[in-house]
Amino acid sequence: MRACDASPVSRFTAGSVRRMSPQVPLHQDYPIPASRMSHTIGGVDPVRSAHAAMFEAAWDDFTRACATTVAPEATYQAWLAHFVIERLDLLRVVREVDFGARHLGPVAVQYFTGHNLMVDLLILREPVVNLPRRAALAQKNLPDGTPNPRSGLARLADFSVITELKVSATQLGGLDYAEVVRDFRKLSAILDAAEAQYPDRKLPAAYVGVFGNRDRPRFNFDLLESKIRRASIRPDVKLLKFEATRDTA
Repeated sequence: MRACDASPVSRFTAGSVRRMSPQVPLHQDYPIPASRMSHTIGGVDPVRSAHAAMFEAAWDDFTRACATTVAPEATYQAWLAHFVIERLDLLRVVREVDFGARHLGPVAVQYFTGHNLMVDLLILREPVVNLPRRAALAQKNLPDGTPNPRSGLARLADFSVITELKVSATQLGGLDYAEVVRDFRKLSAILDAAEAQYPDRKLPAAYVGVFGNRDRPRFNFDLLESKIRRASIRPDVKLLKFEATRDTA
C-alpha cells in the first residue's frame, strides 16, 4: 500500500490542484533589492526545470493520496518527501536544512530575529549529501565559502527546489494566514540574501504548498493571495494549493 492510502475519515473528495505564481506589485514600504528588480530565475537551468516539474507531479500524487487523512503536520511532510523520492531518488531529497536569520539582511532580520530558518523539504541538484547542521558545527567554517561562511546561503546553489508545507487539517482552528505568509517571507528572504551575497550562483525554484484538506474553517485562498501581494513576496516563490471539495452525492 502506498503512503497515505487510507479509508476516508471525512466527507471530502479530492479537489483540483490549482497552481499560481503570485503577481506581486512592488510595495513602497518594503525595500526591494536592486537584484530583484531585474531578477530572472527562469534562465537556462535544465536541472531546476526538470526537478521543479517532478516536484509538482509529486505534489499531485501527494494530494490525491492524502486528501482524506488527518495527521500531524510532520507526517504530511514525510508523506510529501516520500512522493518526491519516488519521482527522483533517496539521496536527492532532504529536510530541515537551516539558514542563519541574522545573515539575511536588515529587512529579513526584523521578521526572523534570533531564529535559524529551517526549510521543510529541499531537492539536491546532485545526490551528494554534505549538510551538517549550521548551528552545531565544531569545524571552523561551514562548506559555504566567502563572504559569509556561517550563513548557510552559498550552499543554496546545491539545491534545485526548496519548499515549505502548510496543512489545514492539523489545526483545530484552521491555518493561520500570518503563519503561511511567514513561510513565503522566509523563502523570499533566503533567496534575496543568497542572490545579493552570491550573485553568480544558481538559485533554486521555491514553493509554498498549502494543503487545504479541512472543511471548517474553510481556508480562503483569495484572502491568502491578497496578503501575499501586500507582503511583497518575490514573484518566483510560488504557491501550490489544494482544496478538497465537499461530496454532495
